[in-house]
Amino acid sequence: MSSMADFTQSVRKVCTSAEAFVARNEKRLVPAILVGFLLVCLWVINNNGWCGQDFNFHLYYTQQLFRNPYDWVYLDTTSRPLYCWIGLACFKLEPGASGFRLVSILFSISGAAALFLMHTASRRFIRSPLLRCSALTLIASLPVTVITTVVYAEDTVTLFPFVLGCWSLVKALESTFHWKALCYAALTGLTLTIGCFGKATFAILPLAVLAAVAIFFLWRKITMRRVVFIVLLSSLAPALVGAWLAIKSKKELHDVSFNHSFDWHGTGEMTWRSILFPYPADARIFSAPGYWDKDPDGSLPLLKNNSYSYPALLHLAIFTDLMGFANIDRHARGACRPEPQKTEARLAVCSGLFFSLPTVAAVLAFSIQLGWACIRRNPPPKPSLVVWLLFALFWYVPLVTILPYVLNAFYWGFWLPRLVLPALWCFFLMLFAAVDALPPRWSRPLAGILALSVAIQTSFDITSIQF
Repeated sequence: MSSMADFTQSVRKVCTSAEAFVARNEKRLVPAILVGFLLVCLWVINNNGWCGQDFNFHLYYTQQLFRNPYDWVYLDTTSRPLYCWIGLACFKLEPGASGFRLVSILFSISGAAALFLMHTASRRFIRSPLLRCSALTLIASLPVTVITTVVYAEDTVTLFPFVLGCWSLVKALESTFHWKALCYAALTGLTLTIGCFGKATFAILPLAVLAAVAIFFLWRKITMRRVVFIVLLSSLAPALVGAWLAIKSKKELHDVSFNHSFDWHGTGEMTWRSILFPYPADARIFSAPGYWDKDPDGSLPLLKNNSYSYPALLHLAIFTDLMGFANIDRHARGACRPEPQKTEARLAVCSGLFFSLPTVAAVLAFSIQLGWACIRRNPPPKPSLVVWLLFALFWYVPLVTILPYVLNAFYWGFWLPRLVLPALWCFFLMLFAAVDALPPRWSRPLAGILALSVAIQTSFDITSIQF
């Protein structure tokens, strides 16, 4: 018993020392983490990682937009032109592959800015500097974050507008000065409006704004006057622009068969059983299969209907470079992830369970707490966290709940986490916020253990996507 007590006391001392060190050096550690993130992104860019999923489509889309600047939509009504506009501006400076590299560098800087803003915002609901830096490190090092940030595609331009929208709405709701609240509300509306030109999903976020405003008013945190101004400034413009873009895209493509087609009776390709509950065969993900890896019969197991559950595929694609954009020679027929990256990817998938499973629990716990706080009309200890949770849920839930009804849900990769990455960032924040909310005798040692786990996970994540 005494040895166990001594060990526990030693762990607490180490955790306290780590907490004190990070608290003194947080202003230095955060830039170091972001510089490390940018260096990894540059490494992937140098390996032509910008040439990602559906690249031929994105290249064609950009070329068509260059020829016809006023026709913003091609091939599908969900296409949005913002990333192409940025691409065209860069191609004027650097034609060819150099232009794509320049775009990816700008995207990487934008991703780093989003991570910095997210860390700054986390000060509102994560008191521990060690937990804040650990959360930043984990999210920045995830393969899905790195790859999505550098690939030339729509998903890349969602991260910064999403984070800025969350940050500015929290400021609008919590500001003690009315004129500042109006400025932040206007910034929220402008950011979400710009976001609508980057990704169709932004058209849903005005509903998240309305939900947040309604809840804060229910808790008597804001006055009716502020409710009206925030709704008008933050929600109305992006809602109108989102609706206008949807109408415009349908008009432009009235004679085109869409890639996204639905069967509202259910396609049978991805069932609710696959979305909600794991399969015993999901254990295959721990071998870190790649998107294009084949079975002996020549089939692609990751793309078979209901072969894996959605949670298993999501976990696999979060913690590995699933499609091999970082270190697979995509010009070599049948090429697979090389060693030792394959081994590192296996380790990343296995150790990632120590983050994904607690994150699910944390999100469920905060959702229940939010529901109970609304029933009692008493705000939780950290109401600013509510905005991040609502934005994440309004982004994530619609994209997942349509999977049983969209055709080719597995084969066309609609389950890939790049589509829901902004929400995943928020969900991982919930894990660290949950640990921070525990009593100090539990939160301090757990913060140290979590920081150590993040360091190990980061080493697996980074080495799995490097040469």
